[in-house]
Amino acid sequence: MTLRWKGGTLQQKLKIVLFSLTPVLALVLVAQFLAFLTIHRATIEHGTDPVTGLSYYSMSIGHWPWSHVNTTPLNSLGLPGDELVNVLPKGQCKHVVFAGDSFTFGDGVDWEDSYFMRLSRLSARRNPDRCIRFFNVAERMTTIEQQLDRVRETWHLIEPDAIVLGQYQNDLSDLTNPGSIGHQENVGAVQHDNQWGNVLRRVVPGYDISLIRFLTYRVFAALIRNDVAYDTPLGTWSVLESGRESGQADRLKAFYRDFYEEIVEEVRSRDAEFAAVIFPSKLDLLAQRYPEGEFYRQLAGEFEVPHISMYSVLDSVRAGYPYHMYDGHLNEYGNAVVAVRLVEWLFDDSPAPLPTLREP
Repeated sequence: MTLRWKGGTLQQKLKIVLFSLTPVLALVLVAQFLAFLTIHRATIEHGTDPVTGLSYYSMSIGHWPWSHVNTTPLNSLGLPGDELVNVLPKGQCKHVVFAGDSFTFGDGVDWEDSYFMRLSRLSARRNPDRCIRFFNVAERMTTIEQQLDRVRETWHLIEPDAIVLGQYQNDLSDLTNPGSIGHQENVGAVQHDNQWGNVLRRVVPGYDISLIRFLTYRVFAALIRNDVAYDTPLGTWSVLESGRESGQADRLKAFYRDFYEEIVEEVRSRDAEFAAVIFPSKLDLLAQRYPEGEFYRQLAGEFEVPHISMYSVLDSVRAGYPYHMYDGHLNEYGNAVVAVRLVEWLFDDSPAPLPTLREP
């Protein structure tokens, strides 16, 4: 039987529509399956290598055959890198400790590709006749409250000459996490949610569908690459941009400032130097504004802390896209860009952020 639209019955017209949509539906199903394989993300926080018995952290992005798996070795303190033993006495060596959250930890890339390890190698090549050692005491999903504890916990093991604090966009809102000083147990208290996926759920209808998520990430990446500002998500991501939480923002800024003052004064009281590195999120690049970064810069000015913001550095290479497509952390390219700029800052810029590294 030949189906004709003109003069056909309603049943015949429905058959024509369904027949016409069949290849479209097939393509959508294939695209949905491919998107599902691509955007998957999973972490193992404390795995154990069956051969060496050593602990590691691992993140995988995507299902096979598009999966990318990265690992970071963990020492007995749960910190990235080697055990903090046999580094003392340090003699003429200079010890620089990096503290921070997942950005400084190196989440999203293999340990050797993190900006911290790249910085260590670049420094060694640049200073072949000097002993400058870098240590990483960063911990994922923490803010300055826990990071100060890590600095204190490891001080006697390292005896640092300088502490460099890595500051990320969510350090303020993370003070509301359970166990942190800003957490509120009372019913109705607003806990700020800074998870990238949850932000997109509020912004994008149907976000939990893999294909929608895939397209959303790709659209946002295209906007970033092409220097197109899109400010809407920032109010749902930044605790400083949400007008309904202005009281909480002031409260969290006060908490953060107290911890910042405490770590600066404590480090200086031990005759060590202190500096800060400020990292933006991909949403800050997308909005072309970084309100938390401005707050961190104000703190640095108030306490005369040498600091560098990576906003302009990452903004200048946005066409190359320095972030992971389906994760908020820096990719290998972004880590390499940051490492190069940090070496220039530490060893070339004037005034020297850490004078101890310029001494012969």
